[in-house]
Amino acid sequence: MPARRALRRILAAACALLVAGTAPARDLAGEIRGAMMRAKFDSTSVGFAIVDCHSEQVLAASNATGLYIPASNLKVVTTAAALDVLGPDFAFETRLLVARSGERTVATLVGAGDPALFDPEALQSDGSHGNWTTVTAAVDAWTQTLRGAGVARIDEFIVDARIFDSEPIPTGDAKWLKNRDDGVYAVGVWGLNIAANAVMVTPSWSANGRPGLAVVEPPIPFRISANSATCNPKLKGTFAMGFGKAPGTLTLAGNLQRKSDPIAVALHQPLALAGEMFAAEFTRRGISVSGWRVAAATDPAAAGAAVEPVLRTPIATVLRGANTDSKNIYAEALVKRMGAHAANAPGTGLGPGFRPGSWTNGLAAMTDALTRRMVTECTGRLCLTDGSGLSAENRVTPDFTVRLLASMARDNRVAAPYFASFARPREPGTLQRRFSNAKLDGVAVYGKSGYINEASCLSGVVIGPGGRAIAYSVLCNDLRGRVREAKALQEDVVEAIARELRGPSAAPANPRTAAADDDRTGSRN
Repeated sequence: MPARRALRRILAAACALLVAGTAPARDLAGEIRGAMMRAKFDSTSVGFAIVDCHSEQVLAASNATGLYIPASNLKVVTTAAALDVLGPDFAFETRLLVARSGERTVATLVGAGDPALFDPEALQSDGSHGNWTTVTAAVDAWTQTLRGAGVARIDEFIVDARIFDSEPIPTGDAKWLKNRDDGVYAVGVWGLNIAANAVMVTPSWSANGRPGLAVVEPPIPFRISANSATCNPKLKGTFAMGFGKAPGTLTLAGNLQRKSDPIAVALHQPLALAGEMFAAEFTRRGISVSGWRVAAATDPAAAGAAVEPVLRTPIATVLRGANTDSKNIYAEALVKRMGAHAANAPGTGLGPGFRPGSWTNGLAAMTDALTRRMVTECTGRLCLTDGSGLSAENRVTPDFTVRLLASMARDNRVAAPYFASFARPREPGTLQRRFSNAKLDGVAVYGKSGYINEASCLSGVVIGPGGRAIAYSVLCNDLRGRVREAKALQEDVVEAIARELRGPSAAPANPRTAAADDDRTGSRN
């Protein structure tokens, strides 16, 4: 049985056992107070709440109703809302439609806003990521289907990404703008995304010559607009790629000392470049494409027969990318997809009457879903600018976060896919290098971390023997360089919960310092 499927069964069984009731409590609150005293943080810089998922009893809390910057911890809120709005059986479906009128053939690639499409980091060996792998494999399959239908020429290739609006990042947000061109964690979200809009570019190397672009995967048609770079093995390596003024252009500078591994390059304008890429790939396979364009707002909804295969990504893949890998584009795509879902009647085509998913309608749909689940108005408990937590303007409370986690744990419809998407200590993901010295035997720990500019957070659930589950949220802000100590405190809290769940015989561990993990500002944290 694949590991992911086994994990989902374990979670489903554990959540079903929540009705088992609450075991006799240790002095959990006292242990956590002791950890707080050892950490010596300012009284308002840490807020936490610990709740028994079945009884909803608050086991320990401090500053629980204070508003804190959640960083990537916000993804636990976004993914919970997405499961409620879209449902656990939802899938993103990217379709190639072909319409033939006389001798004219029009192909339209209809985007679904899928953030995982062609993302190599989303591939799972058991195939649970979906039915796609690479752009090359998709075009190979589509070419075979088209040839079988007698299509040898495409007169016009259209990229239709109108499921989302044309605002790829939150306009005017300082944190998004600052990070946009620094790495690939602040890429925009579009109605068609290619490999999470992060292209792997391998520079060519020629001794005492100039580097170029050897391999680009996926095969986005990047062009070099300026190249002052050198290839000199005797000089220090200072090579850097930048963005030219025109979309799809790169600049090369500095010295490439030796052959390089692939470099991740943000894809900021995927729609036009995707159109050019697919047109070239079909032409290369013998199906000539006369022209390509991006669908205009006034175009009618695309018509035609679907060319197999339809590229399908289950929501579980996107949840895992958001919570285990902390990829911002995954959470943001969920926000906009919630908006599109809420703003349109089922079956509405991407024509002039379609209302695209946006930050405005997406965050509104998200807040509405959370209000319904929590049976309380969320105003004052949430301040939302995005869905990933990259913006420094987001705010949540530990009380809201932990009660949301407990509610999800009690809901057999969504508990298993939700918590299966979380990271786990010592396993691949953002908690892989956390809890290295913690004693967590006999319990299952699921968590989502978050780090951004003096804020470090950790929230999740711990499931113990008999299925008893305890939710936790520890939000630390204004750390003034003490991120390492904040992580140690978070891990002490989780370890204390593990002892609570194992029962009175579990001895407290000695105080320790957390091992550093690979947090990156606004990225996988």
